[in-house]
This record gives sequence, C-alpha cells and structure tokens, in this order.
Amino acid sequence: MKKTKYVADNMDCVFECMGVHWCRSINFKSAPRSNGLHACQLISSEQFAGKEYMGPSKAYNHYSVKNPCQESPCRNGGKCVFQENRQHFHCECRDGFEGENCEKGRCNDTLGMQSMDIPDSKITASSYISGIWLPSYARLNVLLGYGGWIPASNTIGQWIQVDLSNVTRITAIATQGSQSESHWVKTYSLQYSEDGTSFKDYEGGKTLSGNSDRTTVVKNNLDPAITARYIRLLPKAYYSYMALRMELYGCRVF
Repeated sequence: MKKTKYVADNMDCVFECMGVHWCRSINFKSAPRSNGLHACQLISSEQFAGKEYMGPSKAYNHYSVKNPCQESPCRNGGKCVFQENRQHFHCECRDGFEGENCEKGRCNDTLGMQSMDIPDSKITASSYISGIWLPSYARLNVLLGYGGWIPASNTIGQWIQVDLSNVTRITAIATQGSQSESHWVKTYSLQYSEDGTSFKDYEGGKTLSGNSDRTTVVKNNLDPAITARYIRLLPKAYYSYMALRMELYGCRVF
C-alpha cells in the first residue's frame, strides 16, 4: 500500500506516517513542487517502496520506522512480532521457554511427590490420625494406606510439610482427595521457609481452591512463584475429613 501526501518539509512527512497505522516507511522528495510543497510517499512496507526507489536516489530520501525486531530481542529461538502501533513488540517463545524475551527456561517440572523422588522422611505433618493416613501417603495419584494424609483433628492450623532438600522455585501445586474414602480438602493456604523454622504466609495467607471430589486433580499455578526449601499446605475448608494427596511443580534454584 502506498499513498502520496504533499508537505512542507521532511518532518511533516514523518508526522504524516505516524498518523497512519499501516505506514512503515516514507519517501520524501527533496525538490519541492511549484507551490513549495514536497511529495511525501507513505508506504506500508519496505517491499512496496517501488523499484525506482530501491536504489540510491538523488530525488528522494527514504526513511523507515524503527523496528525493534531488527535487533533480534527474542532469545532461545523466539519469534519477534512487531505490534501494529509500532511502539512495542512481543516474543512468541518456543516450548520450554518464557519471559518477555524468552530468556527464562520454563520452570514447571514435577518435584517428586508422585515419582517418590522425595523420600518419606522429607514429608512431615503437624499430626496424623492413624498409621493408614501418614504424611508420606500424601502423594498425587498414588495409593498408599487409604490413599492420602489426614491430620489427627479437623482443626484450622493443621499442616503438611515437604522438605525439598534445596532451595527451589515452586510454580504450581496440585491436590487430590483420598483415593478410597469420600474425604477431601476444599480450600487451603500455603507457607514457606528457607530454614524450616521461620515460615511466611504465601500472599498474606491467600486461599487457594482445592478439591470437590476424591480423585480429580486440581492444579493452582503460583504467581508469584515461591522460592524456598520448605513448603507447607494448611487445610482450611474440607469435606468429611482433611484428606489430601499432592504434587509440587517448579525447578531447582541451587
């Protein structure tokens, strides 16, 4: 697409381009017409500039709207997309990468509850009701004991804790109810710690949605992510008993 305007000088030509959403470059004719105005060609793309203007020209000066994609801002093979308003760009990231410039490896690996990579000794709780509802049985999609952990009492303040051994970026958490009984946690909050002694409430004690049946997996993405070694889940509302199984997602920091 190309359109010709007549302007007083080259800056007026630039302003004409800025006022048209499809304009990407201009040709400004140096010599004025008899009325003192200069030809200003608004061009929708470099490829439509016209063969007669693709090489050096004494008659015309060519200007292009600066395209940030020319500087290849998207990393790790991401595709740069120039926004229509010509002021911004965004990166379409390849699988496995995220961030404004695709600079971050996606951090959503399972951290070891279901796979048993997290040993039983690293899963503890404020209490448990009996030997068939141990904290170490709180593994997503795994049937151990009666399928899940239940605290000794259904009181607010009970918790189950996972020690990830190293400081870890935790980006999501998934929960289920008991495998064998109609017990589940409907809502919960999180706490985290780096030393296992001093715990902080996640987002001021934010309530996260849990389950409404025994087996459906409900996953909550954590934004912002938690960076910690220890993570605690504290049941709030529940059905019948505070029974749950869980998985954590993220990546190791160090």
